[in-house]
Amino acid sequence: MNKSMKFIKIVKNAKRGSRFAKKVRRQFWLIVITAIFLILSSAYLIWINELDSHSTYTDAIWTVLFTLIGQGEFASNPRTISGRVIVFLISILGVALLGVIFTEVIQRIINSRLKEMIGMSKCKYKDHTILCGWCERGRIILNELVGSGKNVAIIANERPPNLPSGSVFFVAGSPTDQSVLTQAGIEEAKAVVLLSERSGISESEADAKSILIALAISSMNPNVYTVMELINPNNEKYARLANVDDIIYSDQIVAEMTAACAAYSGISVFFRDILCATDDGGHLCAFNVPDEFNGKTVKELFENVKHEKNLPVGIITPPPDDPSANSNLWISHVNPAVETVITLPMKYVCLVNN
Repeated sequence: MNKSMKFIKIVKNAKRGSRFAKKVRRQFWLIVITAIFLILSSAYLIWINELDSHSTYTDAIWTVLFTLIGQGEFASNPRTISGRVIVFLISILGVALLGVIFTEVIQRIINSRLKEMIGMSKCKYKDHTILCGWCERGRIILNELVGSGKNVAIIANERPPNLPSGSVFFVAGSPTDQSVLTQAGIEEAKAVVLLSERSGISESEADAKSILIALAISSMNPNVYTVMELINPNNEKYARLANVDDIIYSDQIVAEMTAACAAYSGISVFFRDILCATDDGGHLCAFNVPDEFNGKTVKELFENVKHEKNLPVGIITPPPDDPSANSNLWISHVNPAVETVITLPMKYVCLVNN
């Protein structure tokens, strides 16, 4: 019986504490304003009645603050009745108000940090990359993006372990939910990577989910650059309808690289080097050809690229019948003829030192 009564008492006290905490949160700014008013008004009265004529109002404020923490000489020996009243009010009300304020501030900091850890906060990055989904390939993609200086927001059902601090933000949920995309800062994002999550579902379902996410992204930010990982090439036409810019077939790329490694011994080391931006070698980059090279030859462009200590390997041009096509539909030209005349728009691809 005694144990039951103790338990009931604990529950009642917890409810009272919860209700009091809610009241404090609702009245927080009123408490802050009251504390500031108490400090400033007390400082004014002390300045007028207790301090000598050479003291300033700033000295009076410092006197009140040190009295609040029990370190002021004024607290032990006020000369006037108003001074004694001030000491009493500061000792009772001031200390209590400051205690409530500091406790609430610390609680808000802890809650903010906790919400960020569990993925409930809103991402404040701009021009960042959003990584939708998580799998084994996600860790490699994340490291490459962070290594190239990008801020990344990750959307996943669970927080991945050992995320880098500072440039990575985690959002809990599914990227099919528009509120989750908003929380990840889709309106301010520069690029989105859609990973194909294949666990527990078929390949067709995985592609359908990726296309559904792309449609949601396109409706919220049609200007964001979207890179999608697809499994079945037959689904590419549907991805294009969702305004996906780049489509990657990871299985196909791995198969082609594996065949090249089997045909040419040692080339795998070169593949890893040119595709990785976080090692000591170089990586592939694509840049828009500057306006000053319009009408000049590829030879002149490549000589300028080499002068900047980069190694040119090719160009990317729009289709001849559609110069305004999106860049994902452009045509690549590896090691083009040096006498080719440059017609903008055009991009050049080169190896850049990491």
